[in-house]
Amino acid sequence: MASLITLAILIRGTTTASQIGMALNIVLVANTTLLSLVTLWTNLEISLGDISRLKNLEANTPTEHEPHENNMAVDNSWPSSGLVEFDNVTVEYNPDAVALRNINLKVVAGQQSIICGCTGRSGKSTLLLALLRLLDVKSRAIKVDGIDISLVPRSLVRQRCFITVIQDPFVLAHRPVFGSTLIAMTSLPQLSTGQTQIFTLAQAILSLEGLKTATGISEAHQRGCANANAMLILLLDEATSSLDPGTEAVIGGIMRREFVEKGHTTIAITHRVSETLQVGGRGMIVQLDGGRIERVDDTA
Repeated sequence: MASLITLAILIRGTTTASQIGMALNIVLVANTTLLSLVTLWTNLEISLGDISRLKNLEANTPTEHEPHENNMAVDNSWPSSGLVEFDNVTVEYNPDAVALRNINLKVVAGQQSIICGCTGRSGKSTLLLALLRLLDVKSRAIKVDGIDISLVPRSLVRQRCFITVIQDPFVLAHRPVFGSTLIAMTSLPQLSTGQTQIFTLAQAILSLEGLKTATGISEAHQRGCANANAMLILLLDEATSSLDPGTEAVIGGIMRREFVEKGHTTIAITHRVSETLQVGGRGMIVQLDGGRIERVDDTA
């Protein structure tokens, strides 16, 4: 553009003002076009890189269901009480990153346990992943009602043992609740993080109640439970982190009434110990630090 203006000044009389204006406009359009071309080319390279990484991930990442995995047959009533035992458990991401070291812990059936520790180095989230068999135990075993969960198919462990409520829940567009009744999430107003957590906690209660009612027979079959009185274990992973203290107290009371007082084992993962999460009667607070149990306190 500077060159065009310089030429127009030096060789006066050879062009008109309208021609110079048109030339300047063409230069501006050309610059914009080149900028768009560079932006589109960059986005194309980024997209191709993403596709390549996804292809490598799919090709090189081992599946969960290894051919040598044991498939121990368990009774349809399992878990019948909800006793959880960690027998000298060690979990590692790789030989240089040991997340849990020699964890010995017994969560009594019907007890609420609060697992707390500093974010990023305590190992509390790793403990949850090990329970769900998203991470394999390096040594010894995790047992539910005396059965080593590493000997049970992963899908069966997740369907039959646990109701899991995570910090950032994933809610499907359509969720069957009672019989043929559907909740279309897309038709509801946009939910905040706290509201989504409350909604997911409500789903956990409905999942439990569904196993004990006539309308919940199909869900019991989906979980593989012939016994509607199976004592599922509730796992809470920072499930109330986005709630204000008042709402958290209300939710704590509901969870205590619907799960703990009905004999269901509850394991709550949290980075802070809130009074609203503590319960009277049987319960304990487990403090983790550096992948080890630092202390265990009773809440009774």
